[in-house]
Amino acid sequence: MNNKSRGELLKIIGRLMILAVMCIVVSLAVHQAPDLSHFNQQWIDNQARQNGLQGMLNYLLVATLLISIGLPRQLAAFLAGYAFGFLQGLFLSMLAVSFSCLSTVLLVRVFARPLVRHYFAKRVSQLDAFMHEHPLKKAMVLRLLPVGNNMLTNVLAGMTSVAVLPFLLGSVIGYVPQMLVFALMGKGVLLQSGWKIGLSIALFAFSSLLSWYLYQQHRTSQQSLRSIESLSTEERTR
Repeated sequence: MNNKSRGELLKIIGRLMILAVMCIVVSLAVHQAPDLSHFNQQWIDNQARQNGLQGMLNYLLVATLLISIGLPRQLAAFLAGYAFGFLQGLFLSMLAVSFSCLSTVLLVRVFARPLVRHYFAKRVSQLDAFMHEHPLKKAMVLRLLPVGNNMLTNVLAGMTSVAVLPFLLGSVIGYVPQMLVFALMGKGVLLQSGWKIGLSIALFAFSSLLSWYLYQQHRTSQQSLRSIESLSTEERTR
């Protein structure tokens, strides 16, 4: 067997292993998971809160699965703060949203991207061009914005050839402010603490303003870069 054939075989085995692991994880999560509308305080009280390690695992598996199919990450952080307290809730909700991001990107890349590239090559090329430079910074800015669809962003990233690690790291950094705010808000609701709820609202407003500022700075820098490239092109053609 030559090196090329061995490489193809290893790639196939790798994909099958990823699929097998994901099937096991998804089957465990589906066994515990409610539908999106029933992932609420009642489910948390019954399956997660004050259930020790089993409750944490229940939350982590179910939250990861539901975030992957569209559950707002802010709600996952809020319920984690309610169930486990601020720091533990923040940690568990960050794990859930990070696992969701990574698994969605990898699954789309391994199983859907070849088909999408075949039929929508131009669109995928445009996405590649956007994400190619500074993927960590772009992922961070996208996640910091209080608007946008987390699941769709993960799917689109999986369709591109952007490096997974920088995209994931940028996403994790960008997730932190809003996850922190909503975990704190969930803790405040549990304790009926007005000042914690008020602080979380203030922090959410601050993080929204910060994300908008960073987004505007990013747009300005991109426009400046295009202007410089345009001037350089004009100079070369003279």
